[in-house]
Amino acid sequence: MCAFRALPRIIAEMLLAAPKSSEICIVSPWIREVLLKPPIIVGTEGVLAQHKTPLSEFLHLLVSRRHVHLHIFVREFDRDIRTITHEVRLVFPNSIHIHEEPHLHAKVIATSNSILQMSANLIPTSLYRNIETCAISTNRYGSARTYTHNELKLVF
Repeated sequence: MCAFRALPRIIAEMLLAAPKSSEICIVSPWIREVLLKPPIIVGTEGVLAQHKTPLSEFLHLLVSRRHVHLHIFVREFDRDIRTITHEVRLVFPNSIHIHEEPHLHAKVIATSNSILQMSANLIPTSLYRNIETCAISTNRYGSARTYTHNELKLVF
């Protein structure tokens, strides 16, 4: 169980812990611009001086500085997801793929190291108001793509 309102920090730390140049899968029926709460970073990885960082900026940071490849699964490629991913799609079009799955209900973030399963969509009410559950586990597949395909049956 996640502590109340802990998901913005947990999500940020988990994504930052993903190995450089790896794949990350973000699965949520609905995604809106939310504020993540990453730790302050100053050093060879660059500078992340804001404690509250919009998801759109955080995705750009992951792709531009950590060279990750993003697979985002949503129910619908709507205006919100287009806006959030616009800069990454424009500057790094080969580093992001948006997949539509009309019957999607799962909420998972997968890296090659870890899996975060949660009841929360990536929307403000889920992250800041609702009481949500989450579970973090080791990715026994060692690959975000393999986990997402084998466990959630999502097609890339």
